[in-house]
Formats: sequence, C-alpha cells, structure tokens
Amino acid sequence: MNCPLCSSPLLFGATNCPCGYNLATSIDDELPIELSYWESLRAFWRIYWPMQLAAGLFSFLLSMVFAGEQSPELKLFILPFQIALTGALVFLFVPRICRRPYRGFQLVVVDVATGSPANRLTLKRRAQAAIFLWWRQILASLFASLLAMPLNTMLSLMGVQISQWIAVFAGVLIVGPILLKMLIGHDFEDFRLEARRGSAGAPVARATAA
Repeated sequence: MNCPLCSSPLLFGATNCPCGYNLATSIDDELPIELSYWESLRAFWRIYWPMQLAAGLFSFLLSMVFAGEQSPELKLFILPFQIALTGALVFLFVPRICRRPYRGFQLVVVDVATGSPANRLTLKRRAQAAIFLWWRQILASLFASLLAMPLNTMLSLMGVQISQWIAVFAGVLIVGPILLKMLIGHDFEDFRLEARRGSAGAPVARATAA
C-alpha cells in the first residue's frame, strides 16, 4: 500500500506516514465541513492582501502616467478600469485559497462527477471561481457603499474623513468571509471546492489546485 498523499510505500502494515497521513483519521479528513467565520476570513485574506498590493501598485503607476490630468474622459475611464482590474486580480490570485492547507483545515478541489479530489484547478475552473467571486464582490461593495453613505455623511460633517477605511474593513471583515462561505460547496459545471478538516502542514498538492 502506498500513502495516498505522497505515494511513499507503507511497509509492514504501517498506518502512518512521515508526511502526516494517518489511516485512522483519513476518513474523517475526507468529509466536507462548514468553515467558521474566522476560518473563512483566513481563507479570504490569502487572496485579499496580494490583490490590494497589486491594485495599489497599478494605481501608483497610473497616477504617475496621468499626473496632472483631470479630464472628464479620464474620470469616466477610472471606474470601468477598476472593475476590470478587480476581475483580473481575482482570476490571478484565486488559486491561493486552496494551494496549501491552513491550520486545522484545507480547501480541496473536488470533481463533481466522481467525487474524488481533482489534480489541479484548470484555467476554465479558475475562471468560473473567479467570476463567481468577482461579480458578487462588486455588488456587495456597491451595497455596502449605499449602507455606509449616512455614516460617511455624518462623519464628513464632523470633519472626519475615514470613508475609505470603512469600505476596506467592511470588505475584509464582512464581505470576504460571506463570499468564501458561498463559494465553498457551490456546484460548478464539473467541480466544487470543499473544506475538509486536516492538520496544518499536511501535503495536499494532489488534492488541491496548483
């Protein structure tokens, strides 16, 4: 018998492997679980921070290129560009949520037809997951902005300008975990993402996306 995680031979009836596989717990580890709020937040943070870093870099480059220009055409261009950039960044970084295990759980790409872990997140699957998160994130951001308008107006009258920080914290602490919970377990055309209980550091390369 070979280890299902690293393919190393399990000799003389061994049930444990140095990679972390344990036959006694492997059945429970393969059962899907529902993530808590904090677990969802940790999973979302894995793609959120590189997205914000890349978006900040793009914004800086644009400000350097169009320094001093305040034309109406440029202002009309900014919002569609930001929406398109968000979609591109989600597509770029969405595989990070299942690239390696978290502390106490892991996200696994599962083939819908067979129920077995898929070897990798193909470009088509990656695009489906990215689109799922992208348009919901756009709608959630617009809805959150509408809800925050009275608070932002009151704070502006008091001379406090923190509307941008309110949007950031709402996106990270509220929108992000909700979107992750919606994504996990959703049946796409031929795959879904499942959360499974597992020990941190256990190799999951054969069961998750690259």
